[in-house]
Amino acid sequence: MDDIISIIIPVYNVEGYLPQCVKSIREQTYTGEIEILLIDDGSTDYSGRLCDEFSKIDERIKVYHKKNGGLSDARNFGIKKSTGSILCFVDSDDFLHKDYLQELYSIKKKYNADISECACFKYFESKPDLYNENCDRIKILKPKDWLVETGLGEFLSVVAWNKLYDRCLFEEVEYPNGRNFEDESTTYKVVYKSKCIARTYRKLYYYRQREGSITQNSLSAKVLNQKLLALNEKCDFFIEKKEGSVVSYCQAKYCILVISNFDSCADLYGDDKKKNEFYRDVKKRYVTWMKKARSVPLKYKIFIKWFLLKNKKYDKD
Repeated sequence: MDDIISIIIPVYNVEGYLPQCVKSIREQTYTGEIEILLIDDGSTDYSGRLCDEFSKIDERIKVYHKKNGGLSDARNFGIKKSTGSILCFVDSDDFLHKDYLQELYSIKKKYNADISECACFKYFESKPDLYNENCDRIKILKPKDWLVETGLGEFLSVVAWNKLYDRCLFEEVEYPNGRNFEDESTTYKVVYKSKCIARTYRKLYYYRQREGSITQNSLSAKVLNQKLLALNEKCDFFIEKKEGSVVSYCQAKYCILVISNFDSCADLYGDDKKKNEFYRDVKKRYVTWMKKARSVPLKYKIFIKWFLLKNKKYDKD
């Protein structure tokens, strides 16, 4: 029996972008069987009715209307309603290169990978030219290598939407409801369960840059705290798994996020008291996990050590 690819698309108030997203999926060069699940997450604009219209012109499209629960809830809902042995997530304001499914499916099968992923093109409406360059570079990674390599964000891999996954990887794994940075809280768990990841460096996913999105805005205290929470949970996960080299990278990423927002503590939290807490936190993580960690590049150790020396006055109770 051939694989069925279930493409899960959470939809919320994206009437201006959804037609391009759905069109790019319907026009894929991949000829295998797919199901397209449009999860209308309580949209208040015309998005829900657009979903119904699309289902009338393509029998592969299944529409579900539900009460608004957020991106994580919509993805979890879509997983439960899907029937495919392979899962794929697409954000409804993004769109795909015509070879997206064919390329990812091909390398997944060729290398017997549990996950396949591609690079992405950041699409700005002010500069609507589409990336067209071919790239035949393929890289095969074991989970631990993937986790170490992506620990500091060298490759855009933590996201959910540039991948094909074996369905079984999501058994007992869900996206956290009510949280920002849900991918940061989930992808590493799925990768850790896998045996092999195949990566193409072709930019096959068009990642739309919208004004007003979380990733485009400066961090608020709430958003920063949620991102730090996700990274801390990731650290704890790999401490429990006794994956020291992965933990060191996770700790370094946590520290660099803190350092990047250290000077703006007064703006974020209303005063500078948070600096004492953040400084001691970075110092503890550096001494415990990174000072002697061979896996963390020297430039990151130097950067964190420089921060500790420069801001030593905050090392107080």
